[in-house]
Amino acid sequence: MLIKPIISVILCTYNNQDSLRETLKQLVKQEVKDAGDFEILIIDNNSSDETEATVAEYKRSCDLNIRYIFEKKTRPI
Repeated sequence: MLIKPIISVILCTYNNQDSLRETLKQLVKQEVKDAGDFEILIIDNNSSDETEATVAEYKRSCDLNIRYIFEKKTRPI
């Protein structure tokens, strides 16, 4: 029995809505052959721009599994 891989793309962002929008645009175009689940996890490190609205727009307009987490505290890496 062949097990299909789960692919997770994890994006961390802070006040970078334009770059995030471009990244999501490119991810929507991807074709992943022989993959099981494909998910995008976006972790927003307390952005004050329109990052959350950008994510919501993509969640509505495409059928990718997009999860959004808003981290209230800004933490250095």
